[in-house]
Amino acid sequence: MAEPRTAKDALLAEILGDIDKLNAAVEDLKQRLPEQLEAAETRLAKIIVILDKAGENYQQAIVEYTKSQGEHISDQIQKQAQQAKSGLQKDYEGLIHSAKKQVAADVKAALQAEITLPYKQIDQLIKGKILRAFLVTSLVGLVTGLVFAFAIATISNSQDDKDAAIGKAVADAWPTLDKKAKATIEAELSKP
Repeated sequence: MAEPRTAKDALLAEILGDIDKLNAAVEDLKQRLPEQLEAAETRLAKIIVILDKAGENYQQAIVEYTKSQGEHISDQIQKQAQQAKSGLQKDYEGLIHSAKKQVAADVKAALQAEITLPYKQIDQLIKGKILRAFLVTSLVGLVTGLVFAFAIATISNSQDDKDAAIGKAVADAWPTLDKKAKATIEAELSKP
């Protein structure tokens, strides 16, 4: 190429040279890009295979862990069932022993009852008088309780009437209250 005559020509020549270099770089990329893309696809395929294998290994580990925990729980349940069975057997033996003692005590009590019957008849005569006194006392207590219950009910009803009057007054004034007053009342009503 001939020597540039002006600075403008020199700049144009330099720009054309830069464009030529860029064009060569683009052509080089066009040739290398498919190779790099293929290499990246190959690496991705290998990564997918590795991840699939890792997933299978993880799944297998979960299955084995679950199985071992199931066996552990089953063993534990069997041990607890055996302990419960032993406990029930001990309780059953204790109940049988208690029943034998109770039968012996009942037989002894029956024999004593036959022997002490005359003494008991005398005792019952005395207890009859005590029973009559107890019944009279109980009747007096019952009447007193009823009087108090009636008094409490009367007082409670008058308080309910006062509460109803207050509720009616609030309901009548409700539309004229502002939002803050309504919120305060609702908050108080929601308290336990």
